[in-house]
Amino acid sequence: MYRLLLFFFLSGFIASCGRQPDMSEEQPVREQLQPEAIVSVEKNEDSYEVESIGSAIPQYFQDSVVVTRELFLKVGTLVPLGTDLPVARNDSFAGVERYVSRINIPLPMKYSKPLRSISLSIDNDIFTNTDYYYTHGTSISVTGIGNRLYRALPGLGFYGDDSYEMSLHQNLFTPINPESGDLVPEDRPFAGLLFFRFTKHSVLHKSKIQLKSEWVIGVIGPSSLGEKIQQSIHELQPTGWTYQVQDDLLLNLNLELEKGIMVYENFEFAASAGINAGSMNTGALVSGKIIAGKLHPRNKSYQQSYSGEQKRTKTIHYQFSFKPSVQYVMHNASLNGGWINTLSQHTFARSEIKPMVASVQAGLCISYAEWDLNMYLNYISSEFNGGFDHRWGGIGITYFVQ
Repeated sequence: MYRLLLFFFLSGFIASCGRQPDMSEEQPVREQLQPEAIVSVEKNEDSYEVESIGSAIPQYFQDSVVVTRELFLKVGTLVPLGTDLPVARNDSFAGVERYVSRINIPLPMKYSKPLRSISLSIDNDIFTNTDYYYTHGTSISVTGIGNRLYRALPGLGFYGDDSYEMSLHQNLFTPINPESGDLVPEDRPFAGLLFFRFTKHSVLHKSKIQLKSEWVIGVIGPSSLGEKIQQSIHELQPTGWTYQVQDDLLLNLNLELEKGIMVYENFEFAASAGINAGSMNTGALVSGKIIAGKLHPRNKSYQQSYSGEQKRTKTIHYQFSFKPSVQYVMHNASLNGGWINTLSQHTFARSEIKPMVASVQAGLCISYAEWDLNMYLNYISSEFNGGFDHRWGGIGITYFVQ
């Protein structure tokens, strides 16, 4: 009896070993991507093309496959584990156990060609019919570039989608009556700032987290050319620049972490917190951001992919923004002066500036083809004892390079 049972067991085992696979069964996708199965890896502009030999019959292929650790290591840690990949079969042999297929693997955004742009923005309190405190600002920025300064800036690790921006700024500050030649110790000092920002934006798209980190390098004082610029644009010559904050070095590290709380196709609500440390300003801030409208893909905070074709679309997009914030201020160079030069005739002591400052920005952005037009209004509460709140406006234009 035992010999008969053993005979049937061995017969069934041998038959199952020689049986052809059932075409209706789903074979493990992981079998498709063994290390020895990869023939070649070719890098295209926005993807990797992997030619591989697998052991599964083509009918078992699904619409997508999952990157395995073997392919992840073979490609060189350029594709995150668990990424769904589209499969493009251009050569397969049905009915046999071995076949050749080519798999096109899209690169993560951090390895894709960065979106490049150049922007010009002008701030002025003439937009709000005022002429004091923060009275004028100009900035020029370019994106899609990078250099060694960015390497020291923190990001969000391997899975962070990193982009880089460099900008040049000039900001001018005056007291209530800039045409007066008298020094008013209770009023804001004249100050001109000229500085570069080297900014790194790092985004985790799925988590909707964004880290903005930047170096600020520049000068405050006569070397900023603030006096010459204001005298060239004013009908009445401001004579109080004699008492401006004197030359000093500006060096800062700024960090701001943002979390998207409600993110939809045409609406975003996010909250952020940040710290500033250095001779330009030192403190901390918390802020919120609301964006709504018909958002262009390039202006979405957590957009995972962006096509050049979208950049050339002739459809008009628009978005309204509202950004309130509260800042704790320990040092402000335009009020307290720099850390090295103590020869300024008029600056405020730390005890004379307000430790808590609130601000709000409301804006409108209109996008068409390669262009963005930005218009915005700003409000800030009093920054020093005896001072007033202040308002100014601005306009900016951005061109996205093909």
